[in-house]
Amino acid sequence: MKEKYYIVPQKSRLLSDLAKGMELNEDEERFLKGAFIRHVEISLNSSMWEIVVWSGKKIPENIIDRIADFVARKNSLAKVMIYQTVISLEELAEQNWEKLVNQVAGNNQSISHILLGTNRIYKDSRIILQVNGDFSKYMLEENNVSMAFYEAGIKIIGYPISIECQSIYEEIENISVEEALHDTREYQEALEAARTPISKTAQRGGSKADGAASTYTGGKNKYSSKKSRPKRGKIQIGKDDSPLIFGEAIIGSITPISQLEGEKKDVVVQGVIVSVDGKQLLESSMLLLSVADDTDGMTCKSFFKKPEDFTKVLDRLKKAVKAGGTVKLRGRMRYDKFINDNVLFVDSLLLVDMESRQDNATEKRVELHCHTKMSAGDGVASAKNLIKTAAKWGWPAIAITDHGVVQAFPEAMDTIWGKEKLDIKIIYGVEGYLVPNDYDLKNANHIIILAKNPNGLRNLYKLITLSHLRFFYREPRLPRQLIQEYREGLIIGSACEAGELIRAIVAEQSDEELLKIAEFYDYLEIQPIGNNEFLVRKDKFHHIKDDNDLIKINMKVAELARKLNKPLVATCDVHFLNPEDQIYRAIVMRGKGFPDADLQPPLYLRTTEEMLAEFQYLGEEGAYEAVVTNPRRIAEMCEKFKPIPDELYSPMIPGADEEITSMTYNKAQSLYGDVLPKIVQDRIDQELKPIIAHGFSVLYLIAHKLVRKSNLDGYLVGSRGSVGSSFVATMTDITEVNPLPPHWRCPNCKHSEFITDGSYGCGYDLPDKECRICGTNMVKDGHDIPFAVFLGFDGDKVPDIDLNFSGEYQPVAHRYTEELFGKDNVFRAGSIGTIADKTAPAFVRNYYRDKGQTKHEAYIKKIAASCTGVKQTSGQHPAGIMVVPRDMDVHFFTPLQHPAGDKAGSTITTHFDYHSISSRLVKLDILGHDDPTVIKMLEDLTHRDPKTIPFDDTATLSLFSSTKALGISEKELGLTLVPLEFRSFVLPLPAR
Repeated sequence: MKEKYYIVPQKSRLLSDLAKGMELNEDEERFLKGAFIRHVEISLNSSMWEIVVWSGKKIPENIIDRIADFVARKNSLAKVMIYQTVISLEELAEQNWEKLVNQVAGNNQSISHILLGTNRIYKDSRIILQVNGDFSKYMLEENNVSMAFYEAGIKIIGYPISIECQSIYEEIENISVEEALHDTREYQEALEAARTPISKTAQRGGSKADGAASTYTGGKNKYSSKKSRPKRGKIQIGKDDSPLIFGEAIIGSITPISQLEGEKKDVVVQGVIVSVDGKQLLESSMLLLSVADDTDGMTCKSFFKKPEDFTKVLDRLKKAVKAGGTVKLRGRMRYDKFINDNVLFVDSLLLVDMESRQDNATEKRVELHCHTKMSAGDGVASAKNLIKTAAKWGWPAIAITDHGVVQAFPEAMDTIWGKEKLDIKIIYGVEGYLVPNDYDLKNANHIIILAKNPNGLRNLYKLITLSHLRFFYREPRLPRQLIQEYREGLIIGSACEAGELIRAIVAEQSDEELLKIAEFYDYLEIQPIGNNEFLVRKDKFHHIKDDNDLIKINMKVAELARKLNKPLVATCDVHFLNPEDQIYRAIVMRGKGFPDADLQPPLYLRTTEEMLAEFQYLGEEGAYEAVVTNPRRIAEMCEKFKPIPDELYSPMIPGADEEITSMTYNKAQSLYGDVLPKIVQDRIDQELKPIIAHGFSVLYLIAHKLVRKSNLDGYLVGSRGSVGSSFVATMTDITEVNPLPPHWRCPNCKHSEFITDGSYGCGYDLPDKECRICGTNMVKDGHDIPFAVFLGFDGDKVPDIDLNFSGEYQPVAHRYTEELFGKDNVFRAGSIGTIADKTAPAFVRNYYRDKGQTKHEAYIKKIAASCTGVKQTSGQHPAGIMVVPRDMDVHFFTPLQHPAGDKAGSTITTHFDYHSISSRLVKLDILGHDDPTVIKMLEDLTHRDPKTIPFDDTATLSLFSSTKALGISEKELGLTLVPLEFRSFVLPLPAR
């Protein structure tokens, strides 16, 4: 005899019928409308029913529970479980609409014609069918379409469909006389055929009619044949090597997304894929796309019958998203109630190779003035994109010169030395702020400083440090004498219109004064006149009236270069990659409060041809020298080197390897005996070998010393994260977590028993046990954590030991670190605050709101993605300490600075974000937490050593479900413990 039966109700399938006899208010009854019993599973032995319910909206759990209790009592059952699935009637019905219509209409072409042309509104669990005119509504009602839909819904989508008919009247617009006559005749023929009512057979599923019935498209009084409509579920899938993803070739002009209004068919759009997602429905899969062009964005949908087709399309589009792919789509625009907006229902989609600018010059130029996103609130191009573009164009080199900082160097280095190994040289530099020696009294002038070699890079780092620590006044300033002092290995350029040379020319200083200024520089710089267009707009420069006057400024710089025999270099002063990217900078600058942010100069990366055309007024030879020859000469003067070393440089502690080894074995033998069990010995061998080989012993020893000092001073130290996977860390008293498999060990005779079959995951779960050798109660330990979690599978991942000190003891731990390694070798880990993923969309929305415009979410996401990562400020890791070896200068790794907002200047951090150098320097996370402080307080109050408190105390664990162990009733506490889910353990429910 079967123990379980699976029953599908044939007559009464509504949940409300099951609840008849219950006292339900109007709100509760409304929740049950449209709730439909999918099936019931009956367990005879356990006297239990499991009921699966489908509903168009979520029914509150308290109503579900009451119905379950009611049904159980009514049918004398031990238990009734009701599971609800919230479905989208709209999605199910829309993707199966033609099937539903065929089932309902059977051979009646007039009914099929009307139903295919309805405008459908989905409300709660019913469909409102809006038809054109009273006669159409009359026809549907006379043919009992409501009952037919109810049964067709159960058969095709597994859910009964309730419909309501409404008649609407719409004007016929933009239709030719021929079209109007054609449609009227066709419609009249359909009405004539409608005099035959739907037979019972047709209502329950007649055969599909031959021929192609005309269909009303909804919205406007137009018709089209079925042959012109793509059938859902029969989409052609493109081959892997074809740009076609699905559908067929797309013909027709592209419409800007911002110009799409209302419901239209055969719409063609082109844009970038912002996001792609998929959703599994009952009998098909839905593809969801967000696409944006340069005007706006939109949501797109498509449905697939075959899972393999859907998976293939989704995979290809996800790859396209990562590559920033552009797509062309064709489909029908239609209002989607589910997202409350117009949606493009796509029937064809293909990848498009967008034409990008190319540098086709035989000999390429070099850009010596580039700002990245690390130029705070100013640059919006990533170092990676700038470098990859230059490499794609075949340039030999490109310079990185952010405002006052060198924080893009790590990204630049990773771009060319990473997986791709780009064949291009990075020239590491900065656009500094030059001042006279009385640095705080004058406005600073811009100056370009480039590093020729590693020695020059060290000097550049020292200049950055001094400008931030000693000469910071509104910006990190560089006195002229300081530059002279550290000039070895550096190349100095005169910079842009904010440099002292062009400022002097604009101020109409004498030639003698100009020559004196220009003499200081190794090369003189000019830029496209569009960069300086603001000089024409400003009234203070009355003598600069037009482009010719701007050209004269550049010609004057060229004249000075000739007189002094210095290279004349044409640069772009790059702040964004492409001309159209100026919108990103405008949005970021508007967010910083610049009222003229929309007046963006053309600060984009130009090709060799574009620059030669820009400077043709210098003459063919003069332009070529400034654009190509001289920048390449300067690039050739610079070596190719890395701004940050590859290796880890740990501080030296003599005998660290031996001390860590000795501590590990001493502690292990004190716990497991002189002859260590094989599982213990193997784990020690597995860990010590890579720890010593990769120089991590010092890190372990430092952590050991810090924890030991805190413990001696009376404060426990918590360790968190992956350090718990290191058995050596346990044996050196860095952590109390034992990563070995669950086991018992005898504190008396050292006998141990390990559980390796997976039956227990944690030693605390083991039952109490007496030692079979000496009868002593054994200690339960072991959490079964693999060592690879900490040091990687090859044991070469730089370990990160996070130590949670008492908040009141944290400053003591920091000072002790300085005592161990010297104050000049210990620095706070720096961080860089950028525009984040979550805040960037607000910048975009506010920008367009101020302009009185509304943009769709897809467009906002597209624009926000390019604003993300722009530097806003600098800071410090709350607990991170970077340790530099005593015999090394910190400038071998990074410059130094104060974090933003540190007016007292008491904290010194690394200039680079700590992530960039955490694998080159030892980083200690000395965190301050409340837990060690609270434990210390409880120890003082109870005089109980916290290390002696068991983790498996039965009375303590019982508090999750009962107050009995406290000797207090729940009533006395004024609450009821209901541990049905994890949050109940944390937040008790109030008494009812």
